[in-house]
Amino acid sequence: MKINPKQKLVRRIRAGNPPIRRQSLAVCCRETTLHLAILAVLYPALSYANPDGAQVISGQVSIDTATPGLTTVTNSPNAIINWQNFSIGQNELTQFIQQNGQSAVLNRIIGQNPSEILGQLASNGKVFLINPNGIVFGAGSVIDTQGLIASSLNLSDQDFLNGNYHFMAGSGAGNIRNEGIIRAGKDGNIILIAPQIENNGIIKSDGGSITLAAGQELTITNLDNPDIRFQVQAPADSVLNLGKLLSEGGAINVFASTIKHSGEINADSVQVDKQGHIQLVAQQDITLAPGSRISANNSRGNAGSIHIDSKTGTTLAYGTIEAQATQVGKGGNIELLGERVGVLDQAHIDASGENGGGEILIGGDYQGKNSAVHNAKATYIGKDAIIKADAKTTGNGGKVIVWSDESTRAYGDISARGGSLSGNGGFIETSGHWLDINGIKINASSANGQGGEWLLDPFNLVVNGCTGGCIVNTGGLFESNGGPTDVSATDIVNLLNTGTSVTLQTGAGGNIDVNVPIIKTNVNTASLTLTAQNNITIAAAISINSGNLDLNAAGTIESRENLTAANISFKASDMNLLSGYTINGSNSVSLLSSNITWLGSTGLNSGKLELSSTELNTITTPVLRIGDINSGAIDIKSALALANPTTLNLTSGGAITQQAGATIATSSLSASGASVTLTEANPVGVISGKATAGDFRYRSSNQLTISTVDGVSGITAPTANNIALESGVGINQQSGANLSAGGLALKTVGAVNLFNTNNKINKIAADLKVGGLGSGSFDFFSSSNLSVDSVLSVDGSTLLNGITTNNQDIDISSSTLSINQPINAGTGSVDIATDTLTWDASSNGKVIASDSGIQTYTPGRPITVGAACIGGAGTCLSVTELWRISAAAIGIGAGDFNAIKHNAGDIFVAGITSGSSILTDRNALTTRIGLVTGAGVTQSATAIDVQDLGIKANGTVLLSAANNITNLAAITLGQDFTFNNAKGLNVIQMIGGTAPDNYNVNGILTNNGNVSLTTLTGGVNVLAPINAGSGSITIAANNSGILDINAPLTAGLGRISLTGGSLIGSQNGLLMPYFNAASGTVVPAVIVSAGLTETYTDSLENINSVILGTTQPQTSNTNLIEDSGNDSTDSTESKNKNSKQCTK
Repeated sequence: MKINPKQKLVRRIRAGNPPIRRQSLAVCCRETTLHLAILAVLYPALSYANPDGAQVISGQVSIDTATPGLTTVTNSPNAIINWQNFSIGQNELTQFIQQNGQSAVLNRIIGQNPSEILGQLASNGKVFLINPNGIVFGAGSVIDTQGLIASSLNLSDQDFLNGNYHFMAGSGAGNIRNEGIIRAGKDGNIILIAPQIENNGIIKSDGGSITLAAGQELTITNLDNPDIRFQVQAPADSVLNLGKLLSEGGAINVFASTIKHSGEINADSVQVDKQGHIQLVAQQDITLAPGSRISANNSRGNAGSIHIDSKTGTTLAYGTIEAQATQVGKGGNIELLGERVGVLDQAHIDASGENGGGEILIGGDYQGKNSAVHNAKATYIGKDAIIKADAKTTGNGGKVIVWSDESTRAYGDISARGGSLSGNGGFIETSGHWLDINGIKINASSANGQGGEWLLDPFNLVVNGCTGGCIVNTGGLFESNGGPTDVSATDIVNLLNTGTSVTLQTGAGGNIDVNVPIIKTNVNTASLTLTAQNNITIAAAISINSGNLDLNAAGTIESRENLTAANISFKASDMNLLSGYTINGSNSVSLLSSNITWLGSTGLNSGKLELSSTELNTITTPVLRIGDINSGAIDIKSALALANPTTLNLTSGGAITQQAGATIATSSLSASGASVTLTEANPVGVISGKATAGDFRYRSSNQLTISTVDGVSGITAPTANNIALESGVGINQQSGANLSAGGLALKTVGAVNLFNTNNKINKIAADLKVGGLGSGSFDFFSSSNLSVDSVLSVDGSTLLNGITTNNQDIDISSSTLSINQPINAGTGSVDIATDTLTWDASSNGKVIASDSGIQTYTPGRPITVGAACIGGAGTCLSVTELWRISAAAIGIGAGDFNAIKHNAGDIFVAGITSGSSILTDRNALTTRIGLVTGAGVTQSATAIDVQDLGIKANGTVLLSAANNITNLAAITLGQDFTFNNAKGLNVIQMIGGTAPDNYNVNGILTNNGNVSLTTLTGGVNVLAPINAGSGSITIAANNSGILDINAPLTAGLGRISLTGGSLIGSQNGLLMPYFNAASGTVVPAVIVSAGLTETYTDSLENINSVILGTTQPQTSNTNLIEDSGNDSTDSTESKNKNSKQCTK
């Protein structure tokens, strides 16, 4: 294509290069006879020369007119030039050479002629053209700048220099007409301002904005992102677009009193992150003529937005409006608003997208509730109109709203489908105070997802048997006939069967009547919702196969027919469920009201929904829900025995109560309210619930199981309130069904097993004795600090003090445990797991049991017995005041605790004394104490005073004080065992306890650790084995103590050393058989020393030598006598292995 010199010059100027003047200029544009005729009529005194009569008002300006037909203006930024005339002939070029694209020049025409631009106007910067007489861009003209602001409204010099773009019309301000091509460079803006603007040509910006603003006075706050604020608009101010407005992903704005568009407005984008934005705003009317097109599509990303609004007038759309994501992305947003909105003839509105539908608002937003969106008084959708917000391939369907405050007629084809491969259907609303949907076609289905929803919201609504709509079209486009809205049952069923849910809703005081059956047959999740601000009357069957049926009425719901659905919900002030008909919810049925009462017979009490058992037994469902958090009190006045195995969910914003004898019999129960008081002997025993502002009190005649019922897990109450439970059998809980409250009171004759680790109870009391009838044990776990205390029982007046069983075991676990009231297991056992144990100051706290165990809550935690923790509070478990535990045996450190073993860390014994009530004292009834640890055991100088002492330790045991015990048994895991006693002791087998805390410790076993036993006075009687493995054994009975060996002594690489103060021997007279070597080892020596007599008989096996000696000077010689005769030796003599029997 041949390019003439002027075109080359324009391109060089836009690129920022100086003009090349040596080239001749040729004619580039063609004059038409019609154009000249029009101009002759409009502007009879036009001048056809380049601008003349220049006067520089501000800045540096040079004007070169040396070349005929070419005017070159070079200006500094923000220069101001007054011209006598500013027109450009067909063969002429006027160019402004500026510093850069941000530079601007203001051209003001002070003469009396309008500006006629028939040639070319070019600039590499922004050009302001202000001519109060009007501006014409003629056919064939080309405007090519970085930005153009053309106005017939005045802009003062000072406002221009200050960047305050305030335009004001003078008397008789002219108009602007474009029949040529107006272009702006990259991101450049084009703004035309006049009382009347007409575009028959092409206005184009490369990603910038185009603004046509018709008015008398306005302000532009920002040229780069124009925000137009009108101060004055006259009724005659108008924009007529017959041509094209094109901005590639930019913004297009049209403002006027009236707007007529029959051309093309295009803000399509080909960039992922750039979306076009279009707005047409008129004070009066907007008409989008047949064949017109408005688009903000995107082929690479999400589509843009289109906003069309006639503030006080009518918006009529006959053409095409699109905001599509054509290849990838989601559809955009389209708003078609006004006082009256019509989508007529074959209008096409499309906000579809490859990966999700967009949003289309016609006449308003959802239910007219969005204050930022202009609500129409009347809306009309013609029968041939098409409105789409589909997801084409993937993603969810979009949102389509057709709304008016008064009258809506919607007859067209509306869709918001999910993607063909994946995605759910969208949302469609057609609503108005009066609504006519005769012949409407709705589709919110999904081929591979869940269907969407169609909402209808008129004043009154009737479902009847007409097809294809029911109202005869009468009156004008925006008129109402004032009757109820008729909806075809067939249309509803067809939508439900395709997977689209339907919601029928009425306005204030409106009713819904169902006069013909609604029978959904297809298996999908589509649901039907009826919501009336007054009454709902169901005079025909409704069956929603595999979907939900929700009925909501501010007044009364009356059902005279069978209702069937997966889940059925009633919410009303009153319900009339006529007998002889059934309500079948295959999953659940919910009954909701402000106040709910069960009666022996049906009746109505103001403000309450009163239900009889007869009415309730018309309901067949696995889950019956009554009330919600917005409901008032629920009171049960007569016994309720649901005919079918049903889970009952009672939910209230107030109290839930029952009268005397008004028991509940069903398979399971969830009760949640401000408070719950169901204290009759209810047969239902599987429960859950919540009290939000009071106590939760419940009694069952059967086994009581805290469970998860209808999604409610466990039982909760505020920390200032209590849970009180009573059962005629027992109380337990399922996993995850936790208890949380300030206090817990329990009463039952059976077992209590509440051992979930997430229970959070601050204080507890329980009566499992029940006048001697109880037979169950008690197991309880709380993850919060717990006190055994006094708590009100189920009756709300009787205090339960502490925990009592009828001679059955009690297990309690809590990180911090305060015992303020008795724990009484009678002849049963009491086991406690805690990290902090405290007793009340008034001595009410005590433990009564046959045996008791105290272990750490945290594995490995050290224990101090008889004193506070050396490292301060919280560093160990301090076990003091054992005198409060009335038990024959006490285990400290570990044990089987409800199948949980928490081995303690090191045990330090500050003292276990016999007395009355100091920290180290034990109870006089306690005869046996066990110390069990995963580490070692040590003590202070204060003795351990108890009859029996059993020790299990994985570490070293060093008890070297002058202890006062009688019987000893111990196990270590490869570590030394050292024990001193002030008096004689017995090494015995200790067996005792009851499951799961039973124990069996046979003698002393160290698993290769050394054993050292010493008595300061008194003997040592070894009645059970002492096995040191490969370690050594040292036993010393000092001060005339007798060492009596009656069980095996096993050592290995270490020696066996026996020291008796007066006598070493065995009750059967055979000492040597008790000297054993560990498997695979040889005892180096057995040293036997006695102050008076040492006796042994029998042969020695695996013993290298026996050393016989004395521990004190002898008063006479001692002889060694062999079997074969008399043979005297020294008092110390070695005998080889396998020596003959002898007596010394």
